[in-house]
Amino acid sequence: FTAETEINFTPRNDKDIAGLALLQKEDHNFVLGKTMKNGKLMITLTRAEKNNVTIASAPIKGGKLKLKVEGHDRYYDFYYAEEGGNWQLLAKGVDASNLSTQKSGGFLGACIGLYASSNKE
Repeated sequence: FTAETEINFTPRNDKDIAGLALLQKEDHNFVLGKTMKNGKLMITLTRAEKNNVTIASAPIKGGKLKLKVEGHDRYYDFYYAEEGGNWQLLAKGVDASNLSTQKSGGFLGACIGLYASSNKE
């Protein structure tokens, strides 16, 4: 499968993020998103399976951002493209078995869609 979107979003702080979520359950997911880390714009890929782990990240410029995930059985490739630019590989061959019902304990398949959060406490 391939899922792709474009976002026009500017995070205001380190807790703001917007992008794509691949969701099995709240504690079994991936988020590919535009955020801010220490005052710098970043693209990040995080994986949740009981704990959140950053799989990959890269600095980016402002403006629109395209996001894409390609699934090949249980291994996924994650890409981004800055406004007017070509696709850049962020992470290749990421094991996405945390989205399976066998790992998550769920009974429905995973969903892919837009995601945005301010994660305010």
